[in-house]
Amino acid sequence: TYSALATGGTETGVTTLEMAAAYAVFGNGGYYFDPYSYYKVTDRNGNIILDNTRLEPERAISEYAADTMREIMYSTITQSYGTAYGHQVSGFDTFAKTGTSSDNYDKWFCGGTPYYVTAVWLGFDYNEDTSENAEATAIFSSFFDDVHANLDYRDYDDVKEETALYLESIKEEE
Repeated sequence: TYSALATGGTETGVTTLEMAAAYAVFGNGGYYFDPYSYYKVTDRNGNIILDNTRLEPERAISEYAADTMREIMYSTITQSYGTAYGHQVSGFDTFAKTGTSSDNYDKWFCGGTPYYVTAVWLGFDYNEDTSENAEATAIFSSFFDDVHANLDYRDYDDVKEETALYLESIKEEE
């Protein structure tokens, strides 16, 4: 079904890195950045081996659509009927989407704050029921609470402003 696509339910699947990159557009005003695992790598002499510091994003959806989707996904965490109710990161606006595939073979939690976006997947390489396993929401909460423990408050307007400044700096370099 099309609704399964929102949490990675495809024929061949997607990685958690790809899902996190897809959900990041909801926090940064609609821009998609190719995901990467390393920001910058240098050798012992300072020569750059890998550099992801100047990636050019592409507009994936409008800022209005990104803001609207984020607002909708707040309810997953903040409303008592939400599937991840109560799993917001303390002190931060948190958006999220949960998902379970047919027959409980996969469990997903994709969500973020103004600082970070992540995706949690529970499942097996083969189809096996995951209903006896931990919940992806609990893993997200534990991990993100620790990650955000010493961070200052910021909101999504700060993120969108930083994205705009980054885009300006890239244009100036061209």
